[in-house]
Amino acid sequence: MIEILVDRRRTFESIRHYKLKHMLGGLKRAGIEWRLIDNPAESEGGEAAFLHVDLTDVPADFIAAAHRYKRCVNRDASTIRRTLYTRARVLPDDAFDGPVIAKTVLNSQGAPELRYQNRRSLAARARYTAKKFLIPGYKRRLCPAYEIFDSLEDVPKSVWGDPRLLVERFLPGTMDLPIVKHRYDFFFEVELNTRVAYQSLLCDPETLTEFDVDPDVPQAIRDLRKQLSLDFGAIDYFMEDGEAIPIDANKTVTTTESWVARWPAVARHVEEVTDRLIEFARKG
Repeated sequence: MIEILVDRRRTFESIRHYKLKHMLGGLKRAGIEWRLIDNPAESEGGEAAFLHVDLTDVPADFIAAAHRYKRCVNRDASTIRRTLYTRARVLPDDAFDGPVIAKTVLNSQGAPELRYQNRRSLAARARYTAKKFLIPGYKRRLCPAYEIFDSLEDVPKSVWGDPRLLVERFLPGTMDLPIVKHRYDFFFEVELNTRVAYQSLLCDPETLTEFDVDPDVPQAIRDLRKQLSLDFGAIDYFMEDGEAIPIDANKTVTTTESWVARWPAVARHVEEVTDRLIEFARKG
């Protein structure tokens, strides 16, 4: 038996692209039982667990629950805030004349945090629902979308004054397509490092045009994984003058179905991480 700690059982069950959901299918085929727990108070501990809370900052009660198990994936991965690892951040007075991107400090535009807070109180949920219907663009105001600007001068003053946001160099350096981005996926020692070209500025997975496996993971990216205490996850990065610059770290990774079907390396990786979870559930 392995217990999966999630922020909300219903949400986890509804998002079919979570890589962990593929892996749990393998557990079932291997005859290993598992169950979802979204209330840390219900966790009594045991042999093995997987902390899969889709929030940038994991609440303290989930971290405490993770430590009740002898073994727990991502037990110490308490936060993945971009302010911890950004190396491309720029400020209004910086001498930089290339394109920039404004993004949220929290992952996924802070939408998981919004959902989590609204679920904790009927009053909060009622207020949010009412405002969403009454105020045009209310959710977008709470969860700002990423925006790319030609230069620092084009960034609105409201962005600089918003603590939820940071501004980084747009690391491709140009808005010409394709955009080439690197991604390091991992689960313990099982790894897949890729170089992918996209026909969209924000790298929509379905706009992929080129796919290559790169066996050499930059040391800076390995160091970031260690800094964030990630057993399982993914780090997106760009290469700039031979240097790896991270732009995103994730601990509740999704898998693009079309990639699994099209690229044998991705399908093989999903099989390998599934086998590794089976091994972890059985003996560590």
